[in-house]
Amino acid sequence: MRFLAAVLFLAVVLSVATAGCRAQKIEPITIEVWDGPRPDPSGDKFAWVESRIAEFRRKYPDVTVNLTKVSWQEMVSRLDQQLVAGRWPDIVPLFVGAGGIKYERVNEGLVEPTDGVLSQADLSDIYPAAKEAFSAGGRLYGFPMGMRMHVMLLNLEIFRERGVEPPQGGRWTFDEFVDKAKKLTFLRGKQKTPVYGFATYVQKGYYEVWPFLYMDGARPLSPDLATFTFDSREAISALQRIVDLKYKAKVTAPETGSSDHGGVWHAFASPLERRVAVEPWADWAILLAATDPRFKTDIMVAEYPVGASKKPVTIGSVSGFSVLKQSSPAKRKLTMQLAAALSGPDQQEYFASRYGLLPARRSVARDAGFPHPEIKRAAAFLDEVEILPQHPQWVQIENSINAQIQAALLGEKTPEQALKDARREVEALISLPQ
Repeated sequence: MRFLAAVLFLAVVLSVATAGCRAQKIEPITIEVWDGPRPDPSGDKFAWVESRIAEFRRKYPDVTVNLTKVSWQEMVSRLDQQLVAGRWPDIVPLFVGAGGIKYERVNEGLVEPTDGVLSQADLSDIYPAAKEAFSAGGRLYGFPMGMRMHVMLLNLEIFRERGVEPPQGGRWTFDEFVDKAKKLTFLRGKQKTPVYGFATYVQKGYYEVWPFLYMDGARPLSPDLATFTFDSREAISALQRIVDLKYKAKVTAPETGSSDHGGVWHAFASPLERRVAVEPWADWAILLAATDPRFKTDIMVAEYPVGASKKPVTIGSVSGFSVLKQSSPAKRKLTMQLAAALSGPDQQEYFASRYGLLPARRSVARDAGFPHPEIKRAAAFLDEVEILPQHPQWVQIENSINAQIQAALLGEKTPEQALKDARREVEALISLPQ
């Protein structure tokens, strides 16, 4: 699943009730909701949203709510078809990885701002990255519900095997990380099986390696999204240090830098291998590594190493709901209430406690009973999350950058040359009409 960026809108059609005197005919209200399949113990992947709709109907019995069930794969294309036809739902799920809200949709006036719906206390409770993901032009255009983030996974069995202490509280500097990676690189047993301190892969749509490039203060684009900045001194130095892990320190598994997503994972988690001590992954991997019978491993979650910027940083994505353009204030009010209810603190706690989905609110992250203690540890890092640039051409921009990062890690280019080549490709994309 792309740690980049995909925007999912699903929705609801509301008519609007006209308030008036007793003799006035009241127009019925209908809300059309689109949603995709979500996990549920019953096996009914739409049970959760149907139960939320039923609760809303009990509160507003005169309101009709219709649910359209759409696969996540079809969500964007089907919504685009509706928009082209001039018909759209009212409430849609929104997933922001890289690229965020489609600015063209916001500029077209097709997404409702949530002004006045959430209290100041609510807004203060939402993590900054979650608000940023659902914002455009300084206004919020949705209700953040869940977050994903990249973390470092540590195989504590290998740490104990080598007598290496894991980073205290999950925080370490880059120098400390390198020192431990060297101690965790060795030949195991009589078979002299190579074991490595670190491994990662590079693949389109995935960002496990990117927080390393952020650690000295570099970012891929300028704040106004008009300039490529990932060939700065800070970016080059950071990429050079990752390349040096492979070619100088020699602490990385052979798969490092390849597109071998599965091979890198099995090197870390497969009981038949367990030959890598530390790997970066998105937080979904925590439960997989810690509880899945196929991989069950004694793991710990750590932050990305701290570099010259002196603070940890990672990359994440946000999911929730947005409301598309409404035809009247009365309709808008009810639609907003339903969207807010679908993504509220109680629903965030539901998904956090049952499935380990990291919440968009600090209060839930603090109080939720997560299904594994390492997810709780990861939740403590949510203030470190940054959202990737919300540029209309982001998918192509990211593909260009990832290809050059991979070339550097495979030894085909120097870090400086790779990132300068990325500049030429990205500048051409930035210059395209928006």
